[in-house]
Amino acid sequence: MKRISVNKFSKIFLSNVFNQLSTFFIMTISIKILSVSQYASFSLYISLILITSTILNSGLNVSFIKKYTEFKRVEDKIKLEKTILTFNIILLIIMIILFLPVSIIFKELIPMFNIEGGSVYFSLLCGAVFNLWNMFRYIEQAKGKYESFALITSIYSLSKIIFFSLFWWYDLITINNLIGSIYFYPFIILMLFNLVRVIGDNDYKKYKIKIREILYFLKIMVKYARWVSLSNVAFLLISRSPQFFLANYSSDKDVAMYGVALTFISVFSLFNNSLRTIILPEVTLMNIKNISDYTRFSKLISSKKKLYFIICTVFILGISIFQAIFLENIYVDSIFIFLIMAIGQVIIIYIGILNTAIHSIGLPNIDAINNVLRLLFVLTFLIMLPKSVYVVSFIYVFITLLGEVQLNRLLIRELKRR
Repeated sequence: MKRISVNKFSKIFLSNVFNQLSTFFIMTISIKILSVSQYASFSLYISLILITSTILNSGLNVSFIKKYTEFKRVEDKIKLEKTILTFNIILLIIMIILFLPVSIIFKELIPMFNIEGGSVYFSLLCGAVFNLWNMFRYIEQAKGKYESFALITSIYSLSKIIFFSLFWWYDLITINNLIGSIYFYPFIILMLFNLVRVIGDNDYKKYKIKIREILYFLKIMVKYARWVSLSNVAFLLISRSPQFFLANYSSDKDVAMYGVALTFISVFSLFNNSLRTIILPEVTLMNIKNISDYTRFSKLISSKKKLYFIICTVFILGISIFQAIFLENIYVDSIFIFLIMAIGQVIIIYIGILNTAIHSIGLPNIDAINNVLRLLFVLTFLIMLPKSVYVVSFIYVFITLLGEVQLNRLLIRELKRR
């Protein structure tokens, strides 16, 4: 069992390393080739894409994995897959139209979006496409097809580098093309490939699904997903909302430095994404019902704690040295912002892995309420305190860490009652 888990983790981790490094490469080169004001806007567009994708996801991907794992009949699994695929394609079509008026509103509210070479509408569309791409990855994850998961992730990573290199070589670098090379052009090709592959599957052809069945399976997923959705949106806004506050109340430099820090912090999502990709289905199957089950789970995670923190410390030092060498003088202050975020993020990720047991006991509402409260506290402090990049960075890290600790306490208390 341990060998299987290590093999799974290695494949997912290596593909995620390639994926994160390709995005990291494009983002870091962008720091060099874009002006401060351009990079500030570019980082805002990235935040808008991630927020859009998370909202459209509505927690259905996590809910899909949970229900797919719980269902025993092949027919139910296939129909569940058809339901989430149909829903997301229809959602994308609707958003293509709806994003037109929404983009106009965003441009009026945030002047920094009105920069040459950028497009709010295109960024919103990228968010919708990114959501559809993630759905295909979650389908592979739910089926336990880790080789396929790793393969399509690696192909996507290579595609990003190819598109970016072509734009750079032919001197076609714009904010839209930078965004498109990460979140649009590779997805279009890969999603068409995945769509043909999924629809061509024999089991997929065998089981037909009616509209009322789609509504039934969608209802099942939404019932659990509503809390996951609320939690995910609130959690993302905790880190991204400070950037929008800076865009309205501070300078381009502060927005850019916050964006640079987020770029380098993304390295730590390697651990988070890889661990959660493996652990989430496993935790669901572990069926943690009481404090004894959780104690065994926490001991399993804790056995790797020392190695985890040693690796993260090396990463923090290495990235800090890289920033000191690579970044221009105007971005030097972002190293201090990075250190604030990185130290907090390492602890947050570790506690967050322990808190994945929330999905095993089927109480995503605890996580959702905790994240909403965290967001409200962050927004309150952002309104009350000075809008400097240092202050908002500390607010984000402190409130996030405090909320993760509190969530763990609530989880343990709930399990002790059972």
